[in-house]
Amino acid sequence: MNFKAKQFCIDYNIPYWESGNNVSPGWINITCPMCGDKSSHGGINPNGGYYHCWRCGGHALKQIIKTLLNISYFEVEKIVEHETREPDLTFRVKGKLFAIEIETGTLLRKKDQLEKKIKDLNGKYKNRWLIVVSKRELVNKYSSFGLCTQRKWVCEKLEKMAGI
Repeated sequence: MNFKAKQFCIDYNIPYWESGNNVSPGWINITCPMCGDKSSHGGINPNGGYYHCWRCGGHALKQIIKTLLNISYFEVEKIVEHETREPDLTFRVKGKLFAIEIETGTLLRKKDQLEKKIKDLNGKYKNRWLIVVSKRELVNKYSSFGLCTQRKWVCEKLEKMAGI
């Protein structure tokens, strides 16, 4: 089940953006309820049920919903996060497809899902994908699965990987 972020925002009268500054294609952006930033830095990836704020980092979608609606986890429990094997971001360089997987550490607790995701990434993107972690201490934990970096080194790693 995909999380219908746009419909969720409409249903609960939450302002959202589908384009503009800080909005990745396909994402639904909102004002981040975690850091209080008043711009559209908080994004929901509807295909993956994933939330990420470019100011304060990744958060579980259920935590975001709980905070936005001021409800208990029990009330949020009916919303199921989609377990996707697709990467969070894909792009082309010189005709080749590349992928970025953004991780906050939650996938480490879902061993089977993580292994399937890595297998799919290796199968579809070969050596043209990388994991970007939200916290420095996660680099070592995810490095055993593939190329991994912190946000501040993304451009450098991508340039090297893409040969540009």
